Amino acid sequence: QELAYSASDRWEMDGNNGWIRATVQAVYFIGQMIGSFTCGVMADKIGRKKVLFWCLVLQVTCALALIVAPTWWIYAIFKAGTGFTQPGIYGVAVVLGIELVGKQYRSFIAVIANVFGVFGGILLAVMAYYIVDYRLLHASIAIPSLIFITYYWIIHESARWLVSQEKYDDANVVLCATASMNKKTVPKDW
Repeated sequence: QELAYSASDRWEMDGNNGWIRATVQAVYFIGQMIGSFTCGVMADKIGRKKVLFWCLVLQVTCALALIVAPTWWIYAIFKAGTGFTQPGIYGVAVVLGIELVGKQYRSFIAVIANVFGVFGGILLAVMAYYIVDYRLLHASIAIPSLIFITYYWIIHESARWLVSQEKYDDANVVLCATASMNKKTVPKDW
């Protein structure tokens, strides 16, 4: 395996500068904490789908910016951005998935989401082992995420959220489209 080139190497975050690495990691988790509070509230106010896709765009943007960050503190800011988006993507996607299925499938969807989360963690470890330049690793994580942005035109807003916002016509469109895909019909008086 070739010599690794990490963000720690670039900004000399070892030895007496170990506090820089700790600061970068703390800033990431602060971003994640703020995202945990913010994204759930935003999903309730403006919709699950909007929050999911705003967070996807922000995450890809921040992840690509990590590659070209000129200083460690700008790198830390972009790490906070990726941390902020994690609850908005994972948490909101799970809620959206659970709200799109019937009661009997909700636990199954939550378990499947966690299985994919674990698989992603394992895949990341394998990628990090083989991709030793942190810039290439960030690119290899961010660029495939662009695929998920295309889901905007595939995934519907949560019918449950639409009903909670009294957007019954929009909810009816979602329910009819889902029923049609499942070869079912929606009762007229739902």
